Amino acid sequence: MGDLLQLNIAPLEQSPICIWDIASGKLIREMKGHEYAIFSVEYSPNGKYIASAGFDRTVRLWDAELGVELDRVTGEGFVTKVDFSPDGSQLLVAGGFRRVFNPNSAAFNPQEWTAIPSERLRLFKIVESPSATGGK
Repeated sequence: MGDLLQLNIAPLEQSPICIWDIASGKLIREMKGHEYAIFSVEYSPNGKYIASAGFDRTVRLWDAELGVELDRVTGEGFVTKVDFSPDGSQLLVAGGFRRVFNPNSAAFNPQEWTAIPSERLRLFKIVESPSATGGK
């Protein structure tokens, strides 16, 4: 039986998060920093922050208005999902797998994916810093 799905994630210099004006179709802002694929992007409930998660093992917090990275956490495995709590004070992060690359096998060969138990689910508290509020 042949491979049903092949997952190829090639490194890029920076994979941008793009914000578009839907009415005009124009690009408003690009937020650059992630390498490889970005799996999840979420706005905070108040629209002040954007959280992103990717194959580069990072979770990043962005200022939604300015498009600048405010903070980042790097783990051992790639991150597949970020989600803000309803009040925006916490960020739930899921993922925690690492793949040993074997170009001759299917992307979802279980022997090539290693779970990282401490990385599967994490909860972060959002703390405003002076840079997040515009001060220094």
